[in-house]
Amino acid sequence: MSNNASPSDTTKTSIHIPYDLPMRPYHKLMARLVNQYSPRDGRILDVGCGVGNMLELVRRDSEAFELVGADIDQHCLDLATARVRIDRTIRIGDVLDLVDPTLDAGKFDVIVLSHVLEHVYRPYDTVRALMSLLRPGGNLILAVPNPVRLDVMAYNLIRRFDKVNKGHVQTWDRATWRNFLENILELNVIAYPIDFIRIPVVDKLQCLHPILHAGAVVFPGFARSCMAIVKNS
Repeated sequence: MSNNASPSDTTKTSIHIPYDLPMRPYHKLMARLVNQYSPRDGRILDVGCGVGNMLELVRRDSEAFELVGADIDQHCLDLATARVRIDRTIRIGDVLDLVDPTLDAGKFDVIVLSHVLEHVYRPYDTVRALMSLLRPGGNLILAVPNPVRLDVMAYNLIRRFDKVNKGHVQTWDRATWRNFLENILELNVIAYPIDFIRIPVVDKLQCLHPILHAGAVVFPGFARSCMAIVKNS
């Protein structure tokens, strides 16, 4: 893994994703959620924005959005700003670095934390800190990987339970996710969106995306992610 690639080098891997990560149906789902839960001229913060896939789709939807991208990997930020107009980028060492007076606490309409929380050592403090950056009535869009999704369980049966991302320090299944948000953090969760059942190779075929989403709606415990929309009320 490398964080020192040149801006033109898209063959290496960042902390968590390849620098040439293509657009996925998941990015489209996250962009739709941003549009659904933000005003058309909203201020959006994408924490762990990666190479900007989701931000690119949000920008296509509205030039009026104010987009802020934050990431631990400077090369990801460089690639994101090369592909889409981002109003501000922030290099962070930890999500808690975002709790800074220069960010105008309480001024974001939507904050996205997608497949990031599992990497942090203080998830309770992290979510609380991000809630403080939301405007009253603003929304935090959360997503973490589901450890009991079908592809992980199938891999573990074959490889004797060694399927794990080495950067993950936390994990939640659907039940513990709800408990963490509702009973531990005592947040106002207004929705638990559903993404897709992940089947490697098959899930890259756009024509099958509606089927994979429908399967996750019927069997949410097998969905790729555990998700939530939290309102700052």
